[in-house]
Amino acid sequence: MTEVGIGCANVASLAVRPVRYEERARWRQLMNAHHYLGFRPIVGQSLWYVATCAEQWVALLGWGAAALKCGPRDAWIGWTPSLKFQRLHLIANNARFLILPQWHLPNLASRVLALNLQQKGDPSHDRREPPSLGG
Repeated sequence: MTEVGIGCANVASLAVRPVRYEERARWRQLMNAHHYLGFRPIVGQSLWYVATCAEQWVALLGWGAAALKCGPRDAWIGWTPSLKFQRLHLIANNARFLILPQWHLPNLASRVLALNLQQKGDPSHDRREPPSLGG
């Protein structure tokens, strides 16, 4: 296994932030090169994030709009068709998650996901973004 990047000794120093417009090409290229599904456009509205440590890219996340119909999800939530229509916009689907290959830290994936979900639930974060139940 490759050692962690310089300046990042543990997961406590991670940060997750939205990808800037000028970084989108890099995000797509890395996702295409290293994710087993490659890069495919995320259907519907999408949100792209990068996890960083000492300004180095560590992980990439992509969230998309929830599917209109998903029987197991709908049954688990237990909503009626009218309630689903009212609340579907509150769910986001984790369409892509990639830890870049040079990064190996204990609990890295869990920490990145936790930071991203905490950020998504923070009202001071992008107000256009819905909260997420994950997916």
